[in-house]
Amino acid sequence: MNEIKKSSPLRNRKPSVRFRYIGFGILTVLMALLLVQPSEAAEKRFVVVVQRGKTDNGLIVGKLSVDGKDVGTVYENAEKKIPAGNYKGVIRHESKKNFVQGPGGKLGQKGDFLLEVAGVPGRSDILFHAGNKKEHSTGCILCGPATKDKKSGDWIAPKALKELRLLFYDGQDNPTATPDKAIVIEVKNR
Repeated sequence: MNEIKKSSPLRNRKPSVRFRYIGFGILTVLMALLLVQPSEAAEKRFVVVVQRGKTDNGLIVGKLSVDGKDVGTVYENAEKKIPAGNYKGVIRHESKKNFVQGPGGKLGQKGDFLLEVAGVPGRSDILFHAGNKKEHSTGCILCGPATKDKKSGDWIAPKALKELRLLFYDGQDNPTATPDKAIVIEVKNR
């Protein structure tokens, strides 16, 4: 057997500087991979697409989808529409105009779901809310008319708006917290 003796120059030899740096680099990369976990927020995206269609009497009629699932029809005032493009979505919990939705689609000034299109150049308060006439919007995206509950007298969100909320809350009508999702809103011309 070829054993290295205690006095052998190979036994006492220190690793070269080059090998120490390579070993340190590999160790650093492995530590980073093990310790740095991607956040769930970065993995969870909520992609809302407004696909504009025909214009009729100043009202653009389009389709709304979420993560590829058809949600319903949407409307925009053709004269006040926002530019096509990609925007960040923000969830609001208050509105002076009873646009915020809660369980069962009930609309009010406070609730758990009002989707705002943020980052529109020169514009603010661009919301997804009930309505289906051009005079209902100053740039907002309308999801159909609200209805009045005969028993309670409450205003109830249209089907597309209720579906949008339920999809955001993963099907829960009474969520206990707001999910940490990156909301992307894509507005596309035909």
